[in-house]
Amino acid sequence: MAVDRLHLMSALKGYILSVSGWRKVFAASGEEQDTSPEISEADRVLAVCAGKVIGEFFRGQKQGTSLLLARDSRPTGKALCRALAAGLCMEGVGVHYAGIAAAPEVMALSAADPDLAGFVYVSASHNPVGHNGIKVGARGGVLSADEANELIRRFREEVERLGEAEAEGLLEGEAPSDLWEEEARWKDRALRAYGGFVRRVITGGEAEEEVARRWRELGEGVRRRGLVVVGELNGSARGASVDREVLEDLGCEVRLYNAEPGRFVHEILPEGESLEMCADLVRSVVEERECEVLGYVPDCDGDRGNLVYGAPGVGVRALGAQEVFALAVLGELAWLDALLPGGVQAHRVAVVCNGPTSLRVEEVAGAFGAHVVRTEVGEAHVVGKAEALRQEGWVVRVLGEGSNGGSIVHPARVRDPLATLGSVLKILALREPPYALFARWCARKGLSYHPHFTLTDVLSSLPAYLTTGTGAPEARLTIRSEDRAAFKSTYERLFLSDWELRANELHERFGITGFEEHHHEGLETHVGFGPSFRTGTQKGGLRILFKDEKGEPCAFMWMRKSGTEPVFRVMVDARAHLPGLYDYLLEWQHSLIRRADEEASRGRTRS
Repeated sequence: MAVDRLHLMSALKGYILSVSGWRKVFAASGEEQDTSPEISEADRVLAVCAGKVIGEFFRGQKQGTSLLLARDSRPTGKALCRALAAGLCMEGVGVHYAGIAAAPEVMALSAADPDLAGFVYVSASHNPVGHNGIKVGARGGVLSADEANELIRRFREEVERLGEAEAEGLLEGEAPSDLWEEEARWKDRALRAYGGFVRRVITGGEAEEEVARRWRELGEGVRRRGLVVVGELNGSARGASVDREVLEDLGCEVRLYNAEPGRFVHEILPEGESLEMCADLVRSVVEERECEVLGYVPDCDGDRGNLVYGAPGVGVRALGAQEVFALAVLGELAWLDALLPGGVQAHRVAVVCNGPTSLRVEEVAGAFGAHVVRTEVGEAHVVGKAEALRQEGWVVRVLGEGSNGGSIVHPARVRDPLATLGSVLKILALREPPYALFARWCARKGLSYHPHFTLTDVLSSLPAYLTTGTGAPEARLTIRSEDRAAFKSTYERLFLSDWELRANELHERFGITGFEEHHHEGLETHVGFGPSFRTGTQKGGLRILFKDEKGEPCAFMWMRKSGTEPVFRVMVDARAHLPGLYDYLLEWQHSLIRRADEEASRGRTRS
């Protein structure tokens, strides 16, 4: 059956192409909750075309001789891998298929094997089951923003040039059959590479002896605590990974549930209601074992994992994504404080995060003497900025997107729930000198310390903020305006007008005396009000940072059009000890966006 230009262009229109990856609803029905494994003929042609473009890109890099291909556990993953492999092979690129694998596993092997020029990973991360996507990377992480944008440009151009006869040839394309016969061997290589790499990540060690010693010390502490870890894997790729092996080797009692890849029992995004099953499982283990229990729920590709905590006499609660990131930052900065001569304050240490990460991180980092550097949303931006800072002599141990869940711990270049669990386990298990991580934090914050603390005490010591969750209905708006520059200019004009009317109330009720406007674009943040502080297509995030009478940040309002979903994202972050501030700012932000959209979409913007 021929695939005509109309169907190809319609299929291409459904793509969201960003530096974080290429995504769309690939289920043939077009329904995002469809669990069918079939994709349309037009989507198959585009996937083969994508494989050709990716293959040509890596041939030009001349680094390595082949590519690793793998997927998460979504039903359309196999069809997309077959199409991508066909396109890659058409370009003469060697392809090694590892089947279902967690994203950190794929990236660990791509970093460890010098013969691999990079990887192609089929996943739509946290999006619903009918979605899928293509993530391309090298050197153990996603491509840089410049590389990713170049690949997007080439893909668009190739599709625009595609004639119907050539499309028919791509539709019939297949990779050699022996490629699929090597799946088990490459999967085993990925597991072995990842198992060793995640130990390096958690310990921060370089030499094998150093990694082994620190791993042994951490394991001894974990065993003394008698910790239980519950993994509610929700059919994700982590069910086919090293979770049990690594955690049991570290001394945890491990209980994994819903570990069959592809068998989803609730929504994929590990927030809100999707954490309730894990909470029930943690509760039952607490009642049975009468001990502290950590639970985690990954997304489909297994690179993020939000946490659930329970303990006798305390109850069970799910931790928010921002809280988990702040906890990981605390653990890793305290770990650095113990390892670096003279502690963190004697070195240039930075934490890199995206624009909508909670101000909790500034307070945690500030206590240790570390700096916080922010980027535009997107893992490629956060990783790229961290690498740039290291080249300038900075120590960047922990980074990530607090708004999106999970943390990245150097030398990893991708989020990993095992690394996040490692950060928490180090806090709980390493209580004695020379480590004593929680004692270090308490000393920096001037808090009283008790050696018999629990994770409840650690969580209570974190800075208290109220933050909009990314999965909350109030975090996702729809706007009509397509002109980002006009929309932002209108927003700014309305904000200034409102500020004149609200300034006294903000001061009297909340102690707010001023604000700054931050523009997060790529790897950089520009501080200043108005369009002269923005560049290019103005697609980055815009953040209004509010300051108190001491000139210290106390809250922010943030917004950005999503690069991976057809939504406009909104977030508010406010100190919890200022009653009513969060609700006040959220209502104001929604009002500003609605009014700016109405005016901008009618072409009523004024300078």
